[in-house]
Amino acid sequence: MSFLNKNMSIYSLVFFRIMFGILAFAESLALLFHYHLKKNAYEFGGFQFKYFGFEWVQPMPKTLMTIFFIFLIISGILIAIGKWYRGAAVFFAFGITYTFLLEKSYYLNHGYLLCMLSFIIILLPLNKYFSFDVWKNPASRQLQVPYWNLLILKLMMAIVYFYGGLAKINWDWLNAKPLDRWVSAKSDMFLLGPLWDQEWVPWFMSYGGLMLDLCIVPLLILSRPTRWLALGMAVFFHIVNTILFSIGIFPVLSITLTLLFFEPDFPLKIINWLSKRNQFVRKLQDNWNRKMETSPHFVETISPVNNVILIGLGIYVMIQLLLPFRHHLIPGDVAWTEEGHRFSWRMMLRSKRGSGHFKVADLDKNIVAKIYPKKELTERQARKIFGQPDMIYQFAQKLKEDYKNKGIDNIAITAHIKAKVNGGKRGDFVDPEVDLSKVEWKVFGHNEWILARPEKLNK
Repeated sequence: MSFLNKNMSIYSLVFFRIMFGILAFAESLALLFHYHLKKNAYEFGGFQFKYFGFEWVQPMPKTLMTIFFIFLIISGILIAIGKWYRGAAVFFAFGITYTFLLEKSYYLNHGYLLCMLSFIIILLPLNKYFSFDVWKNPASRQLQVPYWNLLILKLMMAIVYFYGGLAKINWDWLNAKPLDRWVSAKSDMFLLGPLWDQEWVPWFMSYGGLMLDLCIVPLLILSRPTRWLALGMAVFFHIVNTILFSIGIFPVLSITLTLLFFEPDFPLKIINWLSKRNQFVRKLQDNWNRKMETSPHFVETISPVNNVILIGLGIYVMIQLLLPFRHHLIPGDVAWTEEGHRFSWRMMLRSKRGSGHFKVADLDKNIVAKIYPKKELTERQARKIFGQPDMIYQFAQKLKEDYKNKGIDNIAITAHIKAKVNGGKRGDFVDPEVDLSKVEWKVFGHNEWILARPEKLNK
């Protein structure tokens, strides 16, 4: 394990800190203006779908939430410039995770990835060069760090790529679904519309995306020429995805992590190249070098490896390696049942549509009421619930609590929902005879009241 302590240049980690801070700033800005102020996704006292085990995470009053998001934005800026780095990184990690846990219907893979990375960077000395912390105290700078600091970030990106590719080896994806529907829906796009209307495009994107995810890591570590090929492939596909889909910061974050597979000093080479051609960059570099010279007796010291940190990161990596396989232990098609879907890097794999209602029967008075989610939930919640069994279950528990607050305890709650996935057959999604107020949700097992995918009933 001595390679973990091998010294390497810090420059690529500094590059990652700056890019991560910029993306953290952009994501926090979107959370404030789009999700909080425009969509009111974190309404105080409102109903949110929670992750099991985190029901206690609740939004603050609107004014406090606004102030919180402003501080989250500021923490992203501080990370980027390396000012009060450790405190800013800790605040952002807990802050972005708090926001992530507030509403399950807004789950996105890049949000989960951002949370994971935000805790990792707390442990890394990303502010030890080209930062305001070092500008204030030049003697604290480092030019080298142990290799494990870079390795953990590379492993995180490798996991995302590999499991993203592995998940694509399924009947739907190999038959260009759901991309055929998504791409053709963009046929009215200005200039590029006729291209998206071509029959071969979704097939090219399906198999191209599969090959990219499975091959990019081997190409990145194989040799210099294949590394450039891998980067070109990644940039091309992420640009196409950005044009076609609204996927936030994920493309830029992925490309940033991909660049970490290049030589650790590649940012310095770029700065030196720009310095020869741009006066502003040259002046910035000269001012930095002069400031560093104010510590003429600087002797670089690299902190010894912390075995506790390495063990903790090792456990974390093992969890990330095993968690995406959990759906194989649960009966049923994960694209239909959703059991084991989240946190497994199953990206852009299914398009699910559904509709229906709930019935609440007052067993004492023999009265049955129909409940339509769109009248009780936000637009996004009402759209997502028909494809997410755990949300169906949680909404049933909400109805149970609502009726209990009215003094009505003897009730039965059933869900009458039909759905289809990737343009397939439409069929019953959950058993309409099961009283959801009486069942317990199985987090790591199959919930029998979720019915089989219609296409597979006769197979």
